[in-house]
Amino acid sequence: MNAKLLGLSFGALLATACTDVEAPVDGDGLCEPGKCDGLPFLKQLEGRQDPIALYLRQLGEAGVIDTHGVYHAKKGKTVEPKDDPLFYSKVLTGVSKVQGCDVSSLINYALSDDLISGDVGNVFPRLVSTLCSGDAEKSTNAFVATLGVPSDDGDIGLDDLEMFAWDPVAAKYSFYATSPDGDGNLQLEVNPARCKECHETPRDVDSVGMPRLPIMNELTKAWTHWNAGASGVSESFLVPSSLDNKPNWTKYGIQKVGAASRLEKVIRDANALKVAPARAKQLFRPAKIDEAMGLVRPIFCDEQVNYVSELQTGEISIDAVVAGGIKSAYRGIQSTWNLPWFNNDIMKLTIAPGDTQVFMVPVRGVADLTFEQQLQGVLSPMHILAVRSLDWKRPALSEFRCNLWRNAREAFKTNPPALTGRNRDAVKVLYEEIMKLGGMSTRGIPNGKFVVMDLASESTIKKLKEQIAGGSVSTTCREGAANICETDAAGFGALLQAYIDFGESAPRAQLLEERDRRVCNVVNGVNPAETQKDFGPGIRIPNHPSFFNLKAGATSGNNTVPAGCDTNPPRPELAKNF
Repeated sequence: MNAKLLGLSFGALLATACTDVEAPVDGDGLCEPGKCDGLPFLKQLEGRQDPIALYLRQLGEAGVIDTHGVYHAKKGKTVEPKDDPLFYSKVLTGVSKVQGCDVSSLINYALSDDLISGDVGNVFPRLVSTLCSGDAEKSTNAFVATLGVPSDDGDIGLDDLEMFAWDPVAAKYSFYATSPDGDGNLQLEVNPARCKECHETPRDVDSVGMPRLPIMNELTKAWTHWNAGASGVSESFLVPSSLDNKPNWTKYGIQKVGAASRLEKVIRDANALKVAPARAKQLFRPAKIDEAMGLVRPIFCDEQVNYVSELQTGEISIDAVVAGGIKSAYRGIQSTWNLPWFNNDIMKLTIAPGDTQVFMVPVRGVADLTFEQQLQGVLSPMHILAVRSLDWKRPALSEFRCNLWRNAREAFKTNPPALTGRNRDAVKVLYEEIMKLGGMSTRGIPNGKFVVMDLASESTIKKLKEQIAGGSVSTTCREGAANICETDAAGFGALLQAYIDFGESAPRAQLLEERDRRVCNVVNGVNPAETQKDFGPGIRIPNHPSFFNLKAGATSGNNTVPAGCDTNPPRPELAKNF
């Protein structure tokens, strides 16, 4: 199998094949990631009810896919469409029919970057396919992605695929992959282990209770590296001239292509209609500490990140400065606020000659934000703000906030708090215990008050803990470094507005420095958390996108990963999609 396989984040290191005779299973009865490939192919599919599994089962029962998971191209000639030898075409047709849709409902989305080649002068596109595109529910059921590997004739390769589909019974996405076997056939994989590595939490965050996510890294306008469509402006999207008039690219990358904005909606719907509601059902199960810790984790740690970029107009998503989820918490308190940042989704930076574009800034991911809204039925908006207000000038990838959860997770292994009732009750208890163990205060929450700290440092954290313990936290808030105070939502909102006002009018050095910190946090090498130990040390977020930047009108670009990032240990075999 190709060592540069991607996932719909699409990428990761190949896992060692497992040769178990009996099917190791998840709690839902399905074989675990990386534990399916030692079983007969139909056994690997046993119990799976997602549309890709249903289609593959048909091929397995017909002998087109043999017991070893090999798709035989000669036997595939009898499979619709019979006039097209590509398995890619057949799986799109078959999965459409399984769902009762016509294959004309196919929409492809194209992105292009240097992730496969590792050379900013050698970009190449990949495709992500969705089906049943006129149906908001069904369009989130199945995704098929190419891996950006050119075919022998230089066309876009359509044999190396990674796919996932929603199983309505197991209430989760199942993953699949294909690769050429060297004999003109394709090897199928069911639930490859590498998909777990890329579609769950960052490598150094315990993934207990984490569902595998559909991910589109550059989710919002300008959809960097994506084809923005005929009416949009594509940011850093370049297709090499070598693909001109190539049949596969022409058919699937041009004629069938849709705008990235449409895929944004599909990914948002997948999280809102499927992943978050399924995860929220765990709140009503009998209380278990592992499940409840997984449920409360996104309040403290970034489980998934997205990336936003400055437009040529100087506009950039407000999420670059104000943590995603804060606006939702404010809305949970009252519907209107006289705060410009609350009523706008963008901020506009001042542009001076020679300014560096604020490019590919990691922000809190849509999966976290969508599920956090579910938690507001358990924890109050004030509970959310009492965490977001800590290290708030680092709205994403705050080590301080995540360490509150990490340290508590470790402490609870030997001294767990008593839990009763259901997980929704346990989440409340664990939130309080996490904050208490971290030396943070929740005393003011019932009265609408919480503690604010703008930037966490060793000295500031020490000072904060001392003031909380001594009951001496100031009630006067001011904009500036090392600011610690207790305030309410109105006071915190004013601090956020002052910070945004400064960012819109001042030189952009401070925002660029914070962007570089976050990018390094994404690509730095880290040791794995306990649940990630099978993957070993490596890049913190394996599914990170390319940071390739292409100026408007240019034909070559540059890599914008900061030179000071600690990317050791290297992972040259690692590649990602979106």
